[in-house]
Amino acid sequence: MLKADLHVHTCYSMDCYSPLDKIVSRCLEVGINCVAVADHGTVAGALKLKELAPFKVIVAQEILTPHGE
Repeated sequence: MLKADLHVHTCYSMDCYSPLDKIVSRCLEVGINCVAVADHGTVAGALKLKELAPFKVIVAQEILTPHGE
């Protein structure tokens, strides 16, 4: 069964201090097996997490537009 968190920020985002290894360990602890990483203005954290995590990582990005995020 898929148990996902579809909006995660990492330390690559300006508003989050969560290191990638802590995200992986917490997901494993609570049984999450899929995350969508949507850092602000970058996919670098998502791509790095995809290399580290033993579960599915969806690469996303929050972008700023004239109408908001």
